[in-house]
Amino acid sequence: MKLAAVLAEVAADEGTVWQLDEAGEALIPVWNSGRRASEFVGKHRQPLNAGLISLVCVTGQALCENSVYRHVGQDSTLDRTLGVLTCAMIVVPWLREGEIRGVVSCVKLKSSPEAPDPAPFTAGDLARVVEAVRHLDAP
Repeated sequence: MKLAAVLAEVAADEGTVWQLDEAGEALIPVWNSGRRASEFVGKHRQPLNAGLISLVCVTGQALCENSVYRHVGQDSTLDRTLGVLTCAMIVVPWLREGEIRGVVSCVKLKSSPEAPDPAPFTAGDLARVVEAVRHLDAP
C-alpha cells in the first residue's frame, strides 16, 4: 500500500519521509504530503540530538504519541516555523538493507493550543504505518 493511502487511512493531516544525512548528524525531510511541503522539504535539518523523530532514528524504536505538544522531548522548531501545533504523531524507523536510513512521521495538527485535540492515533494506526514503511522505497 502506498504511504499516501495509509496516511489517509489513519486520518493523519500529513506525513513526512526524513532521510539521515550523509554525516549521520541530522534528519532531512525529503518528502511531505502536506500543502506546505515546499517550505521545509530539503531545507529543514533536524539534529539527531533533539526531538522525538530523532529519538526514533537513534533508537530504532517506533513511537506513537498523542500529546506531542506537551511532551518534554518534542523539538517545536519546525512547528514554530510553520505556525502549527503537532498534537499527535507516529514515527517509524525507515530501514533499508538492515540499516536505519531515516524515519517516517505522520502527524495530526491543530492551529492553536485552544483548539480541541484531534482523535488520537491507535495501536492499529501504528501497525498500519509500520507495515507501509516496511515496503517504502527511496523517495
